[in-house]
Amino acid sequence: MLLHKLRAGVLHVVNPFGLRCIRLTLSERIVLLWTFRHFKVLPDKVLTPRAKRLLDELLDSDQPIERCKTIHPDDNDLIIGTMDCMGEQKRPARGDRWDSVPATKPSRP
Repeated sequence: MLLHKLRAGVLHVVNPFGLRCIRLTLSERIVLLWTFRHFKVLPDKVLTPRAKRLLDELLDSDQPIERCKTIHPDDNDLIIGTMDCMGEQKRPARGDRWDSVPATKPSRP
């Protein structure tokens, strides 16, 4: 499973605009595998400065960010981790990459 993530792992990002799947380079996968070594989901506030810089670069880059429509059990081997950016209201540099309705957190009773 670790080899699958190292070869083709992706990062999921949850933000007010929905769940996104970001394809990564090998060096990005290595950094994020270390960051998510003990956790499946992390809020962006707990990131190291290096990981935060990488996340900002990924969200602001020109590379395509795919919308995750469904998550299949077979894909779980490729998910390096999920970044929770719900507190973040920043849109990426190219707004056409985030063409969805804002997501909302479920309310707790």
